Amino acid sequence: MILFDCTNDALTIIDAVKRVLNIIQIALIVLLIVYCTVDIAKIVISKNDDEIKKYRSSIYNRIISCILIFLIPSLVFLIFGSILNNSSMSINEIKQCWYKDRT
Repeated sequence: MILFDCTNDALTIIDAVKRVLNIIQIALIVLLIVYCTVDIAKIVISKNDDEIKKYRSSIYNRIISCILIFLIPSLVFLIFGSILNNSSMSINEIKQCWYKDRT
């Protein structure tokens, strides 16, 4: 039973997913920089220790969220690998299709 076939249709879908992931990752970097800069400015201005802790934890949460977003492709491969353990197609075949250039 083959769940996935690396055809032109599949490559079109994979290319679209890769583009969306790239846009999301670039946007996240920009947003992380902007929001962390604003939070750091609030920390510098703030004199209340509770607010400083709140902004600091906010920065940490944003950084952790961005790291998790960047790990999505790896998590997808991990999930596919666990699903395809009993299949005739291996995770390496999916990776080859993912990294295949459309020319």
